[in-house]
Amino acid sequence: MAMADFSNAMDQEIQRQIEEISKLPPGSVGSQRALDSLAKLYKERTAHYVADLTDDNTRQSAEDARAKEAHDYEIESEKLKVEREKIEIEKSKIENESRKLDIEEDKNAVAREQIEIEKSRVDLDTQRLAFDRRDAAVKTVTEIGSTLLHIAVEVAGIVLPLRFYHEWMLQGLHFERNGSFRSSTFKGLCAKFKPTRK
Repeated sequence: MAMADFSNAMDQEIQRQIEEISKLPPGSVGSQRALDSLAKLYKERTAHYVADLTDDNTRQSAEDARAKEAHDYEIESEKLKVEREKIEIEKSKIENESRKLDIEEDKNAVAREQIEIEKSRVDLDTQRLAFDRRDAAVKTVTEIGSTLLHIAVEVAGIVLPLRFYHEWMLQGLHFERNGSFRSSTFKGLCAKFKPTRK
């Protein structure tokens, strides 16, 4: 009974160490120490098992069992190595995906900035166009006003002298009828009238 309890305790300890090794990063100092400790424990377990066997047949079976345990240990070690390699590959895949996502996020940020710049450029063009239209309208109104003023001055330059001449001719004819002026005087005054622009 004591022999079975000791064997069970050793088996449980071996199982616990295998679980701890699977949690350690591959190739680390702690992982190597744990593997060495597990190998020693397997050797002790096998040696203890062999020492308890008394006859040759049993010893042969013990050697076979020891070889099988050593083989099982090697298989478990290889499985652990493969699992570690898989974990490392998955880790590198995740890191690569993370980098790709960061790059995509940077591209999206640049695209958003370009859209904002283009939007600002369109707003500036719209404002510039509105200012140009307003300036063109002001310039057109100014030109129309200037042209109308110029025309008014030109018309006044022709109409006012004619009106003035009209009044003088009426007054002259009125005075000639009264006899205050003679035709020759009025003719001399009429010669001075020039109903044209200077």
